[in-house]
Amino acid sequence: LPLAPPAVIELGTANGFNLQLKDASGIGHEKLIEARNMLLGMAAQAPDTVVRVRPNGQEDTPQYRINIDQAQAGALGVSIAEINSVMTTAWGGSYVNDF
Repeated sequence: LPLAPPAVIELGTANGFNLQLKDASGIGHEKLIEARNMLLGMAAQAPDTVVRVRPNGQEDTPQYRINIDQAQAGALGVSIAEINSVMTTAWGGSYVNDF
């Protein structure tokens, strides 16, 4: 029995729901992550009730803030476009070709 794909991408063809936790009491990020992990652990203990429970979003990862001295770059003859190109390649790679 062939199935047509969903009309709206990412809606899928399965049932389910999203649940988001909110730090309404201001207890902090670490405690919120602990609560999330406890909830995921409890869900894993009830496989006949809920299945394929997983966190939504990105895990905590280091972040960098890079400040470009545009005056110094200009004095050295380096354009912002060149800086952007180098940073993009350094952090995410660059597509060259198929061969």
